[in-house]
Amino acid sequence: MIALAQRSIASAGEDHDGQALVFLLDELELLEKRLTHIEQTFANFVDTQKGKVEADSDQGLPVARQIEVLDSIPGMGLIAASTLVLGSRGIARFYAGKALSAQWASCPERVQTGTSLNKTRLTARGDHKRRAMLYLNAQTACIFDPAFAFHKWRMIQKGLRPQQAVCAVMNRMARLSWTLVAQNKLYDVNHMLEQIKIHHADLWKTFLRLHQDDQFLWKNVEPKFKKIS
Repeated sequence: MIALAQRSIASAGEDHDGQALVFLLDELELLEKRLTHIEQTFANFVDTQKGKVEADSDQGLPVARQIEVLDSIPGMGLIAASTLVLGSRGIARFYAGKALSAQWASCPERVQTGTSLNKTRLTARGDHKRRAMLYLNAQTACIFDPAFAFHKWRMIQKGLRPQQAVCAVMNRMARLSWTLVAQNKLYDVNHMLEQIKIHHADLWKTFLRLHQDDQFLWKNVEPKFKKIS
């Protein structure tokens, strides 16, 4: 955006247009510095607390470790992980993945009112700010991670619309976040693909044929999972 603003200043037709773009450029640079400072603050917090992995009697894993675990999930950066963990007052306090998914307002519910029969939507209950963050993370994960991309593609094959499929990915991401924190493990895409090959072997072969040329999906994947046979 900053580079675009700089090119726009050079091509401005009026003086006040150039002044407005200079002001916009200053605001963008200030915002970039603030975001960098926030991310560095969270990174320092995680680094200083990384050694504290002993379970606390009330909260389970230390918050810094929970942030580190969520940060390992593709599509979820350090700021997003910190927002989700701190905004939920810790993930380890939830008794199950479905409880965390409900808190993040990513659980599907069936509508049976009037002429609306057997329709599904995301629950209206829960933290909608956390849901908005989770939605962006799910969209990114479907671009850069083959396990999440496969789940979205499989939901579409079952008849869901693309937007509904993303909501299904959100629900899975919330439950996976709880599982990783509960087990104190970082995300491993190769383990996820191993499970997919066991439970959805035929669908995985079809998905692989359709997406094997996608340059974004396969960066962190072992070569054996890229083979169709």
